[in-house]
Amino acid sequence: MDEKVREFIDALNLRDFQEAKPYEYLSKLKGSSFELKQAQVAMEQRAKDVGFKGFKSMYKEYKKSQSEKKADSNSHTTQFSNQPLELDCGPWTADDDGVAHLDRNGECECVCAHPIMPIARLVDMDTGETKMQLGYRFPGEGNSWKDMVVDMSTVSVARNITELATWGIHVTSNTASALVDFLNQVNMANYDKIPVHHSISRMGYFPGFGFAPYAEGLIYGADADYKSVYEAVCEYGSSTEWFKTAVEYRKQSVPARIMLASSFAAALLSAVGSLPFFVHCWGVDSGTGKTVALMMAASVWGNPAPGAYLQTHNATQVGMERMAAFLNHLPYC
Repeated sequence: MDEKVREFIDALNLRDFQEAKPYEYLSKLKGSSFELKQAQVAMEQRAKDVGFKGFKSMYKEYKKSQSEKKADSNSHTTQFSNQPLELDCGPWTADDDGVAHLDRNGECECVCAHPIMPIARLVDMDTGETKMQLGYRFPGEGNSWKDMVVDMSTVSVARNITELATWGIHVTSNTASALVDFLNQVNMANYDKIPVHHSISRMGYFPGFGFAPYAEGLIYGADADYKSVYEAVCEYGSSTEWFKTAVEYRKQSVPARIMLASSFAAALLSAVGSLPFFVHCWGVDSGTGKTVALMMAASVWGNPAPGAYLQTHNATQVGMERMAAFLNHLPYC
C-alpha cells in the first residue's frame, strides 16, 4: 500500500468515521483493484481499532448517496465531453466515466466503462431496414469520437451485443443486458432528437440522389467487409494528368483500350437496358501488361491498388457474387 495512504488511514479517529472524510477519501482513491481493496480493508481495521463498528454499512450508504447526487446533477441527460448529441437518459448516469446506474441494492453498477450512445438511425435505401449508428470514445484518446453502424438486432439482444467487444467496446456477458437496456431506452426516449439518415449497402445509382458513393446525403451502412472497397472509390490526384496518361496508354495497347472502354461502359448498362458482360484478357507470358491494364481500368473509379478497389481471385464463388452485388453498377475488377 502507498505510504501516504497508510499515513492517512493511521491518522483517522472515531469522530472522522462518523463524518464523510474517510469514505470520500476512499471513493476518490486511484490505483489497481487490489490496491483499492487493500486500502478498504486497512480502513475497516482502523475503524475497529478506534471503536467504530459500522464502517461497511456507512461506506455503502455514502456510495449510494453519491450516486443519487450524481444522477440528479446530470439532470438525466448525457454529459459526455464533446458529445455529438445531448440526449435524455432517464435513470442512467452517462458521463466521461462511462455509463452506470443503481442496482437493486442501491449500489452504483458500471454498465460500460467509457462513453457510448446512439447518434443516428440509418434507413437502407433498398430494403428499408433500420440500423443504429453508435458513437463511442475510449479513455486516454482525448475527446475524439468513433462511430460504427450495427444491426438493431445486435443492440436489442444481450447475447448479440457482446459482439461489439470485437471493436473494443466494454461489454461482457454480465453487463450485456444492462447495455441493451441503456441503448434502447435512450433511443426511444430521444426518437425525435436522434437524426435519421439514408444509408446504402451497395454502390451505383439511387433515384433522387445520384451515383454512390459520389452522391451526397447517403451514409455507408453495409458490412465492415466492404468498407475498404467503398472507401477506395473516391476522387484523388489530377484528372488532367490521368487523362493524358490514359490517352497515351490507349495509343500503345489495344487491350488497354478494351479495358478502359469496358470500365466506362459498366456504369451505362442499367441506363441503356443492357445485360452485364465479362472481359477476360488472357496471355501465356507474364509481363505483357495485363495487370497494368486492369489497374488502369480500375483507376477510372478509385484507388487501383490490389486489395483496395482491385480484387483477386482468392475468394469463394459466393464471396465473389456478394462483391459483384455490392459493386452493382460499378465494374468488378
